[in-house]
Amino acid sequence: MKKELGPQVDRNVWPEHTVSLARDKIERISASVCYTMTREYSFVLYDEVSPSRHDMKVPRYDTSSYDSISTQTSRYLPYLLFPSISLRPALTMDGQQLIPFGPKATCTLDLCPVEYSVLQYRPSLGGNIAFIAIFAALLFVHSFLGVRWRSWWFMSCMGVGCIAEILGYVGRVMLFYNPFSFIGFMLQIICIACAPVFYSAAIYVTMTKIVESLDPSLSRIRPKLYYIIFIISDVVSLVLQAVGGATSTTSSGSSQSAIDISLAGLSLQVVSLVIFCGLMADYIIRYARSGGKALASFRLKLFVTFLGVAVLLILARCAYRVAELNEGYEGDLIHDEGLFIGLEGVLIVVAALALCIGHPGFVFLPSEKGLKWVSDTSEEDGYAIER
Repeated sequence: MKKELGPQVDRNVWPEHTVSLARDKIERISASVCYTMTREYSFVLYDEVSPSRHDMKVPRYDTSSYDSISTQTSRYLPYLLFPSISLRPALTMDGQQLIPFGPKATCTLDLCPVEYSVLQYRPSLGGNIAFIAIFAALLFVHSFLGVRWRSWWFMSCMGVGCIAEILGYVGRVMLFYNPFSFIGFMLQIICIACAPVFYSAAIYVTMTKIVESLDPSLSRIRPKLYYIIFIISDVVSLVLQAVGGATSTTSSGSSQSAIDISLAGLSLQVVSLVIFCGLMADYIIRYARSGGKALASFRLKLFVTFLGVAVLLILARCAYRVAELNEGYEGDLIHDEGLFIGLEGVLIVVAALALCIGHPGFVFLPSEKGLKWVSDTSEEDGYAIER
């Protein structure tokens, strides 16, 4: 059985550049295909121009919703024939268009295959509930430590970060029940992406306190510039990611510029973290070589070590997200839940946990102005300079 394919692509669903690409390729090849249906609803497609064979799986549908099996399958042929073009067909049922993504999305699991969602899978319900519980526990711990040690800035940053993570994973729970939920997708893409920015802000201010309290003369830059420069950089990064997410919302996820804007924000965050890591390592090395007595304290060593671990974990996570976003919504990384859990969820959980020990209150006592530092008491308690 042969079916002639025309250059018909729905302009209301696909962006203009993608429509043009599809039409040009279809017109150039003037293709027709031979196909056979198997019991598993698979299609074996043969391109008459190119001898390559394409095996494509098509999910089962309730055929009673269509005039015939032939009508149902014909909707897929132009898109399945050209796998190099990232297109999903404009699904219709009973004459009504089914939209898989966007604020006006109408797809549900009962109507559309999960492969037509952005993630192309249903997020793990148990895994995401576990992350919600873990970040809720971390929120409680950091709130308790912040109140106990009066580390108001650190507590606020960690609290906002944990709340953002919780909201993001709530969005993923929503995506489990409906992978086409636009609110759920935007919650996870914005909140989970932005949460580490707040953890970084807490670290930058803590680094300023370390330099001011040990030996400011050994720092490559003035102590206050640690948080002035890097917090401004993170704010710009946060704004870019938020603008990218908002643009994705208005374009129903079809805007490449939205992805590019978010990618620019994440890339800026990675560059900032790399520079910060270099400055932090440089200062600690210079201080150790200068014979600074504070590093003889086990408590201070533990504090600096866990602070550094948190920074490196956040950096590794940001590098993963840059690679993911660089591929866009059609790339392989965004469709791999295992990588997301390991390189996003687990890394940030461990980083937030490390900051319970890499916490300024662990070595600093509050001064009259609310700053924290440890007074020189005993060798067991550790050494520091009282502000």
